[in-house]
This record gives sequence, C-alpha cells and structure tokens, in this order.
Amino acid sequence: MADKQVQVQRNPRTTHYEFFGPLGTTFVSVTAGGCPPPLWSIPFNFVRAVESIDWWKKLFDKEATIAYASWYAFTVAAWWLLPGDWVEGTELRTGGRIQYKINAFSTMLLALGLTFGWIINFGPQSFTFIYEHWVGLCTASLLNSFIQATWCYYISTKNEDIRTLALGGNSGNVLYDWFIGRELNPSIGSFDIKSFNELRPGLILWLLCNISSACEQVTRRGTWIPTDSMGLVLLFQGLYVVDALYNEPAIFTTMDITTDGFGFMLAVGDLAWVPFTYSLQARYLAFNHVELGPFWTCVIFVIHAVGYWIFRGANNEKNDFRNGRNPKNLSSLQTERGTRLLTSGWWGMCQHPNYLGDWIMSVSYSLPTGFNTPITYFYCIYFLILLLHRQTRDDEACRKKYGKDWATALFPHWLDELLEGFNLLFYGVGSKRTLLNEFATEYLSAEGHVVVVNGYLPTVGPADILTSLEQIPGILDIPLTGSGAEARAHRIASSVEQTIFVVVHNIDASQLRTARAQRVLSILASAENVHLVGTVDHVNSGLLFPRDQALGRKAHLGVLGTTDDTERGRGFKSWAWLWHDLTTFEPYTAELSHRDLTVPPSTSSAAAVAAPTLTASEVTPSAAQHVFASVTAKAQKVFFMLEYAVPYDSLLAEARDEFVAANDAALRGLLGEFKDHGMVLSGEAEGGGEVLWVPASQDILKTILGYLSKAASSNSQQLSPTLNSEMSAPANASTAAATHPTAAPVRDYPTDGYGDGYGGGHGKYRPGFSRHESQPGFPIHRNRRLANPAPLGMFALAATTLMWSLYNARTRGLYQINAVIAQALAVGGLVQLLAGMWEFVTGNTFAATAFSILGGFWISYGIMYWPYSGSLVGYPTEGELGSALGIYFMVWMIVALMLFLGSLRGSIPLAATFFFIFLMYMLIGMRTLLAAGARRASGILGCVGSFIGFYTGAVGLHNRDTTYYNLPAFGTARADADAGAATHGRYT
Repeated sequence: MADKQVQVQRNPRTTHYEFFGPLGTTFVSVTAGGCPPPLWSIPFNFVRAVESIDWWKKLFDKEATIAYASWYAFTVAAWWLLPGDWVEGTELRTGGRIQYKINAFSTMLLALGLTFGWIINFGPQSFTFIYEHWVGLCTASLLNSFIQATWCYYISTKNEDIRTLALGGNSGNVLYDWFIGRELNPSIGSFDIKSFNELRPGLILWLLCNISSACEQVTRRGTWIPTDSMGLVLLFQGLYVVDALYNEPAIFTTMDITTDGFGFMLAVGDLAWVPFTYSLQARYLAFNHVELGPFWTCVIFVIHAVGYWIFRGANNEKNDFRNGRNPKNLSSLQTERGTRLLTSGWWGMCQHPNYLGDWIMSVSYSLPTGFNTPITYFYCIYFLILLLHRQTRDDEACRKKYGKDWATALFPHWLDELLEGFNLLFYGVGSKRTLLNEFATEYLSAEGHVVVVNGYLPTVGPADILTSLEQIPGILDIPLTGSGAEARAHRIASSVEQTIFVVVHNIDASQLRTARAQRVLSILASAENVHLVGTVDHVNSGLLFPRDQALGRKAHLGVLGTTDDTERGRGFKSWAWLWHDLTTFEPYTAELSHRDLTVPPSTSSAAAVAAPTLTASEVTPSAAQHVFASVTAKAQKVFFMLEYAVPYDSLLAEARDEFVAANDAALRGLLGEFKDHGMVLSGEAEGGGEVLWVPASQDILKTILGYLSKAASSNSQQLSPTLNSEMSAPANASTAAATHPTAAPVRDYPTDGYGDGYGGGHGKYRPGFSRHESQPGFPIHRNRRLANPAPLGMFALAATTLMWSLYNARTRGLYQINAVIAQALAVGGLVQLLAGMWEFVTGNTFAATAFSILGGFWISYGIMYWPYSGSLVGYPTEGELGSALGIYFMVWMIVALMLFLGSLRGSIPLAATFFFIFLMYMLIGMRTLLAAGARRASGILGCVGSFIGFYTGAVGLHNRDTTYYNLPAFGTARADADAGAATHGRYT
C-alpha cells in the first residue's frame, strides 16, 4: 500500500484535457499529415485526388524513405561520435537532473559542410532531390513520428515505479496519452529521445529543404544567384536554426523539455512539421521567382531584426535567470514557494516577450513571397495559434504554481495598460478584493489619487463615488453645468488634471448596475485622466457592457467634458475595458459580511436585528457528529438534499416527492435542529424567496454526506466516531469560504436572468459544476416532473440523418429523394422541433438549441426539394444551382461545428454524433460545389453519425425506470470529474 501511495504521488493522474480531449487529439492526429497540403493545389482538387488508388500509392516513395532513414541515422551517429560537453538540465519534480550532450551545432556544421561541398562539386541541379521527393519524405517523417510515439508510449507502461510520467499525459486514456506524451524523458541509456528530436533531425533538415529549393530555383533560372526574396528566406530561417542550435542549452529550460511528455504531438512537430511545413516559403519561391527590390528588402529585413532582438533578448534573460545568473541586475519577486519571478527587463514589459519576437520573425519569413497565395502564410498563422495556446497554457500553469504571487507579478503590466488608455475589468472565481487593494496600495498610489469603492455594500451608490472624487483638490473649483449625478460626473471628467484611479469592487452589484449608476460610471471610465479598475463575479456580467461601447481605447474616444448628446454618446459611453481572468478561489468573506444570511425572509426587521449571526466557523465537526446522532432518519435525509444550495420551495417539493415531509410545517420541523446548531443557513434571494445552504467547505461537506450515506444504508443514526478527525483533515478547512452560499456546490438557484438569486452576485460563478451545470447562467429545475424529450429528439435526428445518408450513399440503387422529403418534414423537422421546444421547458439550453435548429434545417430542406415549392426551379443553370446548394450546406456545416464544440463537455457519443454530422455537411457541400465523389463519402459518414445518435438516444431512454439494463454514457473525463450528481437522460 505504501509503494502504491508513493507511485501516485510520483505520477499523479491527469485530470485536465488539452485539445478538446481524446476526440480533439484524434482529429489532430488524423489530419496532421495533410495540413497544409504541400502545394498540391486547392483542397477541392485534393478531394478528387483521394478517390484514386494511384494517389495513395504515390504517397510512399521508396527512395525517399531510404534517404530519410539515412538522414536520421546520420544525426544519431553524429550525436554519438562528435565531441560535446555534458550539461545538467533543470531539477526534476522527483529530484535529480538529467545529463544532456551538447553537440547539435557541430552536427549542423558537419551537415552543411557536406552539403555545400556536394553542390560546389556537382552543381546545384544535383541537390534537388529533397524538392523532387517532397511528398515521399513527408510520408517517411510521419511514419517515423508514429513509430517513435508508439514505442515511447509502450516503454512508459513498463516499470512505472522508476519512470517519471508527464503531468499532462497520464490520464489513463491510451489515445490521448499517446498523442500528448506519457513519459517525461524517454531515453535509451544516455540518449535522451525528446531533447535529441527537439533540435537535430527536424531543424537541420529544415535548412537542407531550403537549400534544395534554392538549388531548384537557380537551376530553373540558369544562374547561381537566387532572387532577393529567396535570399531573405535563406538568411532569416538559417539564422533562426543557427541561433537555436548554437544556444542548445537554452532548450532545456523550455516547457517542451521540463513539462511535456514525448508523444505523437512533439514527434510529428519536431520531425515532420518543422522541416516540411516551415520551409513552404522556399518551396514556393523555387517556382515563383519574386523580386522585391532594395526598398522592400530593407523593410522586411528591419522587421526581422526587431523580432530577433526581442526574441533573443528575452530568451537570454530567462535562461540566465533560471540558471542562477543575473548579469543585467534585473529585479524579481520572491514567491511563497521559495522561487523568484522576473519583474523587469523584457519580462517586465509583457508576458512571454520571446513569443512576440518569435512571431514577428515568422511574419518576416512569409513577406518575401508576396501576397499571391495564403499557403506561404500558413506558418505565421499556425504559429500565432500555437503561441497563443502556449501562452494560455503557461499562464494557467503559472497561476496554479505560484498562486497569488503570479497575479502580483502582473501588477506592472496592469499599470502600463491603465496608463496606455485602457480600463481593467477582472473576472474569475473567488474574491479579488485583497489582491486589488494590494495593487492599489503598492502601485496605483504612487502614480496618483486612488479611490476604492466597496460596491458590495448595498449602501454605496454613484452619489457616494462622486462625493469621494470631488474631495480631490481642484475639482470643485469648476462650475457645475446642469444638475444631477451625470452633470457632476461630466465636471470631474472634464476638469480633472491629476491622475485618478477608481477601484470598484463588484461593479456588477445590484445598486451599481442600474441605468443611472452605469451612466455615471461610463462617464468616469471615458475620462482621459480617470482610470477605472473593476471586478465582476456574476456569470452574466458581460451583458452590462455592449460590445460597441466596451471595446476600444480612450485615445480614440470623442471630446470629453461636454453635454452635447452626440459628443456624449461618442465620448462618454465607452468603457475601454481590458478583461483579465483573476481566479483566486479566495472566500467572499468581506463581500458578504454586511448581510445577515441566517434569518428567514418572513422574519420581521426587529427580529432580524436581534437575531444572532451564525457563521461556518461555529460549525465544528464534533457539533455535526452530535447533531446527526440526535436527529431522525428523515431529518438526515433532508440534510442530504441540501448537498447543493437550494431554494426552500424546491426543497419542499423534493421532500414531498420523496415522502419525507408532507407540508411546510413538517419540513421546518425537520430543519429546526440543524438551524439551531448553525448547520443550515437561510436567507432571502435578491429576487425574493427563501434559500437554504450548508455553510461548509466542499471537503467537509463531502465527508459529512459520506458518513450520512453510510448511516442511512445501515439503518443506523449513529455515525462513526472517526468523523471528527476525518472532517478536520483538509488543511484548508478552517479557512474555507463558508460564510455564503458558495461554500457548497450550487444547484437550482433561481434567477431572472441577471443577478437575482446569486447571493450578492457571487454565488454561482464557481468551479466544480456538474455536467448539467455547464451553462450556469440558466437554472435547471430538477424538481419538475417532466418527461425527458432528449431521446425523442435524438431518435428523430438519427432516423432522418440515416435515411438521407443512405440516399447520398446510393444504397441499393436509391436515387429518388421522395422518401427523404417526407421524413425530413415529419420526423426530422416537426418531431425534432417539438423536442427542442420541450427542452426549453426543462432548462436544457444546448439540447433545445440543437434540436430546434436542426429541426429547422430538415424543414427547410424538405420544402426546398418538395416538387411543388418551386424553390430550385429559379436557377437557370446547373452551375448556379450547385453553387447555391453548396453555400447552403456550408452554412449548415458551420452550425454543426458550433454544436460539436458545444457538446465537448457532454458524453463522447453525443460529441461524436455532431462531429460526423459536421463532416457529412462538409462533404455534401464539397460535392455540390466541385467534388462529385464526395457524395458517397458524406453518406457513409452520415450513417456513422446516425448510428451513434441512435445509441445516444437509447442512453437517455433505457434507464432503471424503463428497462433492466443501463447503457453507458461514456462521459468525457472532464465532464465526469465535475459531475457531482448523476443526471437522468440529460444532454448538455
């Protein structure tokens, strides 16, 4: 048992998926080899090409495969034979460091020396092999990537007790772990596979691909001198590769080495994408001889120089600092975990400046090709997406690693953004009050006047904010034009010369989201010298700020300090927000301290003042054990229903359904003992009505309910005497957020669509939603006794899709569309539309949207092909008709894609259904536009999607209430991890 615990600590399970989980990694794995097509013409020609067996045969090139294998063997031999220093990498999380051999730069010099010697002796036409066998070499590199990823996954399953697995690649899902990389540092003896592939085979081959393309160009031109555009590409990309190999030790501090496992993602990126995708610019210039001229050559050179300056400077600072050196004497922040964070230099200006410089250089690689094709810009577009994903991933990892210190390190960036003419709005789970007060004290107060507004206090309104601002010297000296709060705000906006920072905690509080308060705050927000910092906690807070008024920059706004309606609309009604995720998971103690949440709504005002305020700190484990031992089994069952915060009316309805309490008096009697001991609190929601919750952290609550469940199953009212010790086990139990409804998972909190029923705007925006709570802005009414319409909608969708797909596949000579039209109108249209309307009643937004919109599609499709509608007669030519239908299906392809993305937190069959429907729309659209052979493929994919849809519908229909067996839902790992309670037939 001890060894197993050590193994779990050494290699914990991965609980968070990247790339949309196994489905996303499967999609990337399948499509990686053909994205982008290596200048094979446009994708529609590609669709035609795949129908030919000859096309598939041409993918494999025996000569190219032998050449690629020889190249890879050469790089391995060079690593083994060439001399090089051995350096230590960063310390592993299990302790110790790995030794790496440094000779990549020597390997490159050897390869280039042999290459240039060959070209000088035999001429440039002798080195066009890579250009001529491009596709075969791509195929060979993909095979190498697949073999290495598979072998590394296999060895990671052997002797796991001595291996260090990647934190992101140990999910237990074979396909996902194979793609992400399971073992952190797979090796053969002292040969580290990941670090070797990171630099040598792919990067040096990138150079050779460029040289081969340049040889092809000069051969076609009949001269040894390439074009200026080819010269820039060779220079820029050559400098990048030389820089990377010369600074080989810097690679050992990157996340690829320190954090990511080696799987298909890194293998295909290092061995296939780097040499054959990054060199598309040179390949294009080999047959398109672009001449730039001196002016544009200098412009592009300057762009690249700026990018390289940022890239190399930022990487040098990071690498020196991580290795204990600080030659520039940069300032840093001491974190609670003992390490330090850079807060000056390049890293003090922005997050990941090395990514910025890297992307600027990628743009300079593509500019020499001109603007005749988007394919040569694939690299910089893909690279931008990759870097944004990495920035998000790195930021999330640092937030988890450093906690509050990571946000503190961002204070200089926030200040720069404010002074650049933006206002800051912070969202996320947990109280942000302490952190922003610290920001105001340490940074803002040194730059100007600071006014802190505690918006969570119900007595604070716009008049109080204006009064505080008017105390700043000089403001009251300006005469007031007009009357009222808006006129006072205009005076401040137009007259203030000092720098003023207004920090508004909970700008989405009920008294601050009125029209009058919003107008006043928006006037202040648009003032040149007034900088607004706000926080929001409500899930629908974004609706407060219209897009056309919330984006932009103050420098682009209209004239300030005027009461003219036109100029006021242009100048004062723009918030200029920059949104920042500031998730802290801190309790909302101060934000809710002003409210007495223990008094039922029927209590009089006098009684409310006199009533004692109970807090979670008074609910001790020993008290809970004592109470449970003294109450009846029915009272324990009522407490079990309070696992989630719940309105009293909903609890009463559920208690009646479960035959626990027949009426209001009986239920209040069962709750009395818990309320007397402070184990159940009640309060009034903003929209009216009483709400109940258990004031305990999730850890303590789960422990209580676990013992309560055991007691109920054994028909015993006595709990284990170890309850007290186990309930106090969590280290953060004493400081948990427990003085408000969010101390427990949220369920069924009523809302009018904004603000009501959220405990002051804080309650429902929190982590740990169950699967049916993936859209927390909409309530789920679990106590309504309504039939589940989801199976009906899924069967209608699956049946109609199957019929249409069999027609598209021309199954058994089916060429007439009449039967499809009838089913499309009656089943796919009417039945599915009704199912969607009924899903609105149940509160399932996703299912309601999916069934309704797809029902509309089938109705429109049936009407369009109905002979008496005349919809298709108006197109005079087949070409025009094909274009119209192609656009029609492409639009629905986008809808299907949105549905697929919206289903990723649901079950795997549900997501797979919409994925195949998306592919079906895409192929039928391509067939209608150009590729006639795609019809049958769309029919086959549609059949697959319909069968999965039948299964998904059966999951909701076949349950313990209707049959003797249950079908597995195959929920995604992320959804299953969040599911606190099972949902019956619910699709989200």
